[in-house]
Amino acid sequence: MQGHHGARIKLLFWDSIRSAIVFGMEESHLNLPDDVAALRAIIPTQADELAEQARKLQSRDILIDKLKAQLVVLIRARFVVSEDVVK
Repeated sequence: MQGHHGARIKLLFWDSIRSAIVFGMEESHLNLPDDVAALRAIIPTQADELAEQARKLQSRDILIDKLKAQLVVLIRARFVVSEDVVK
């Protein structure tokens, strides 16, 4: 259902996200403590943030799938040719 342009847009989107993440990582690593215990204390917070982001992404993906299904129904209702017209 998705053409070449849709795949290209999706690729560009993920490239942008990846760049933003890498940029954020480059900035945040400058502020890391040198102490191992302090570094270990950061891990649970980051794990919680990552889990929250995963929940948000899953919720967004579910919404996108629902909207795609609704769009398919609406497009079919709008553009389907009646059998009476074909005969």
